[in-house]
Amino acid sequence: MYELSLLLIQARYGMCFPVEITRRWISNHRYCLVSDFSLYLTLTRTYFGKSVRATAQDRDAGNLMGINVERTYLIFFALSAALAGIAGVVAAVNYSVYPTVGFEWLLKAIIILVLAGFGKIGQVFAAGCC
Repeated sequence: MYELSLLLIQARYGMCFPVEITRRWISNHRYCLVSDFSLYLTLTRTYFGKSVRATAQDRDAGNLMGINVERTYLIFFALSAALAGIAGVVAAVNYSVYPTVGFEWLLKAIIILVLAGFGKIGQVFAAGCC
């Protein structure tokens, strides 16, 4: 099934290099897409997301508007830690783990952040796919 679709892609776009798409690659990308999409929906469609965006812009104004800033920071820190854990598991499944592996990932993350800019989730996702 995967070989046929790859042959069609190679024939259509004139690619002459071998591309390997495994079930592990598909499942890892599925996990990443689900977590990215759920984070996007959480930050754009819920009251919690609105409070996160408000406190990120101005902590004092959010506090004056009745947002519990400390609780918002605490929950968002836990959410960030959970997403970092998901990313670590996905990366550890695909790549070998050694003591200095974090530097390569940190450099890639900084490059993605510079390309996409701060606070733009869709652009960060697009830059991360490159």
